[in-house]
Amino acid sequence: MKPEGLYQEILTEYLTTYDQLTDKLERLDRRIEELASKEEYQEKVKHLSCFLGVKTQTALSTLVEVGDFKRFASAQQFASYRGLTPGEDVNGARI
Repeated sequence: MKPEGLYQEILTEYLTTYDQLTDKLERLDRRIEELASKEEYQEKVKHLSCFLGVKTQTALSTLVEVGDFKRFASAQQFASYRGLTPGEDVNGARI
């Protein structure tokens, strides 16, 4: 199936945009890997990456956002900060 006229032009634009965005993502992923391999982050990223589902990007963003883990007195406080603790929000009238 080969689109013609305006449809071909639209498809070409979509494919060009897709290629540009894919290239940008790959470039950013390489840069994140470079940053994570720096001495100041390397070991910490390795430790966080041992958790299921945590890869370099998640580990590095967590490290950069948190800064110093010592500011949390417990793992529970850290989990709450990250939004990992269960909670319940009950709305409505009480009987």
